[in-house]
Amino acid sequence: MSKKSDKNVLFVDCFDTILYRKIPKGQIFKNWAHNLSKQIKIEEKLLLKTYTHTNFWLCLKRIFKKFLFQEKFEVVLQKMFKKLFKNKETMLFESFFNIATKSYIEEEQKWLAVNYKLLNFLKQEKEKGKKIFVVSDFYCSSNILKSWFKHLQIDNIFDDIFSSNDFEKEKANTKLYKHLLQKLNIKKSNVLMIGDNFWSDIFMAKLCGIETKHIKRERENERDNKQRVG
Repeated sequence: MSKKSDKNVLFVDCFDTILYRKIPKGQIFKNWAHNLSKQIKIEEKLLLKTYTHTNFWLCLKRIFKKFLFQEKFEVVLQKMFKKLFKNKETMLFESFFNIATKSYIEEEQKWLAVNYKLLNFLKQEKEKGKKIFVVSDFYCSSNILKSWFKHLQIDNIFDDIFSSNDFEKEKANTKLYKHLLQKLNIKKSNVLMIGDNFWSDIFMAKLCGIETKHIKRERENERDNKQRVG
């Protein structure tokens, strides 16, 4: 990333910007269902089907009710539990939630990689005294994101990490941007938003008066590099 920023604050998207998955997201959830099935003794296909259908319908309801595009992972698990263990007393929800969440965190973490080209740019900006915040529309809490950043040893670059899950507000409807500007007490004219998504990272940020920088998805860059070598 060659563009130099004259802004004092950088907002940076997480997935496909700072981090990217080395395998498709859908495969990660298939692996998660496979691992979870061994622990709670429920068929893998049933787990995956229940998660997919539950998440789809919950997201659809949120779009119509609140114009929010993602349902919280913990809410999906609650609904899943009710469907899977209906009229059964074989497992408490707390046990199911802890096992399912831990399994997902570990599976996702195995396939995360860092966009070091962008990270090097952020390090240079950090050395200039700029504030750098991760701003993500994500279905899990910021604590989970922070654990992954710590595992990858890149957490020290960022002043804080924010997830839409924690605020019931999203970049995709501008509300998360507006909330963070107020929460951090910063002017929109001092912020540069960096991300891969034209809708949530670019268009919606611009609607809030925030300058933006669009970057190509790192997984696409990796694929293009492989094609050049081949």
